[in-house]
Amino acid sequence: MRHSVIAAVWLCGLLTLMSGARADYQVPPEKTTQVVLSNLDVNRLVCQNGKVSDVFYSEEKGVVVSTTAHDVYVKMKMKRKLETGQLIRPVLNVDLHVVCGGQVYTLIGALKPIPAQTIRLTDGMAGVRKNIELLGAMPIEKRIKTILLAAYKNDYPESFTVTRKGDAYADMDGNIIDRVREIRIEGMGLKLTEYLVNASKPMKLTEQDFMQPAFGKHIAAISIDAAKGQLAAGNTARVFVLEGVTNE
Repeated sequence: MRHSVIAAVWLCGLLTLMSGARADYQVPPEKTTQVVLSNLDVNRLVCQNGKVSDVFYSEEKGVVVSTTAHDVYVKMKMKRKLETGQLIRPVLNVDLHVVCGGQVYTLIGALKPIPAQTIRLTDGMAGVRKNIELLGAMPIEKRIKTILLAAYKNDYPESFTVTRKGDAYADMDGNIIDRVREIRIEGMGLKLTEYLVNASKPMKLTEQDFMQPAFGKHIAAISIDAAKGQLAAGNTARVFVLEGVTNE
């Protein structure tokens, strides 16, 4: 992937990202993946490449787990304040280690007051094969457009590995940029990062603002919501940076 290949895709009708929306995430085996879990409802982990044979977790953190052949259900137990009787929902990260199809999936769950989440435990090599089948024969321009369209719709193929981040990543002249999620397209040497720009004062966003090493060493495409390229104070805009990676 050449650093000079830049495609800005301007798409109308952007689907706004809602932090409380239900979402599916794909988790590969044999690596630690951070996900977001609900501390309100029952979360579901789906074993897609076999059966669930074991789950390891910390009961002292209030984790309650039940399993079926292909699913793990995770709920957080509430605690009650002795002084007031008020119910308190846990907020500390929880660790889950799921043995699915003979492979170990390690998840670090950040607890949020959001609807129940679905986490799909995927077969890493199966995802590689699907990605090559989906994108491998496409010209580079069409491949980029297909990935960015999926990102704008927040509707990724199951073979893409989606990891929620949710951290304040950069400061652009006083305007905070949050890193929302990373999407790895295994087998294609590509990674897409979604950012949310929070304007504290009027600003104009351009692709050049993100052509920096902090946002990627081998950038292939940058896409900004055209309607919000010009931001008033208090507005937000989604930005997608697609880059080539070599550590697969």
